[in-house]
Amino acid sequence: MINAPLRQGDATRTRPARPSLDPESRPGPATSQRFVFQRLVADLAARFAVTQAEEIDRAVSDSLREIGEVLALDCIVLWEYDVRHAALAVTHRWSNGADVPGLAESWPAARIPYTISALEGGQAVSFSRVNEIGNPIDRDAFVQTGLDRKSVV
Repeated sequence: MINAPLRQGDATRTRPARPSLDPESRPGPATSQRFVFQRLVADLAARFAVTQAEEIDRAVSDSLREIGEVLALDCIVLWEYDVRHAALAVTHRWSNGADVPGLAESWPAARIPYTISALEGGQAVSFSRVNEIGNPIDRDAFVQTGLDRKSVV
């Protein structure tokens, strides 16, 4: 196993290098993918445990890229709810080069009222496909924006 520094110039803290995703180097598809994902989660936790405040944006961007590559996603967008402007504002974005419309802009909270209401109530909101969104108003907002492909929110 090869060790790589967690931070440049920090020789005392190391993390194991990420295993190869090459199909020929895997023991079995399900076991290997689970191992790769678990290793990614551990690496991300270790990264953020030692990241200085001024390096957080870079660490988030790097982490989105790694998550996207391991999960073979088209893109990942991280939004922040801006209470003052009643909108979701993009803080970080990663793409594998795919053009995904509607993800680079901010979203008015009024477009997805039930999702915003759940978030304001402290509930987690997640779905893998748009058709899993229970409320038709929120579902239509995602579809009209071109976000009707596989997503995780």
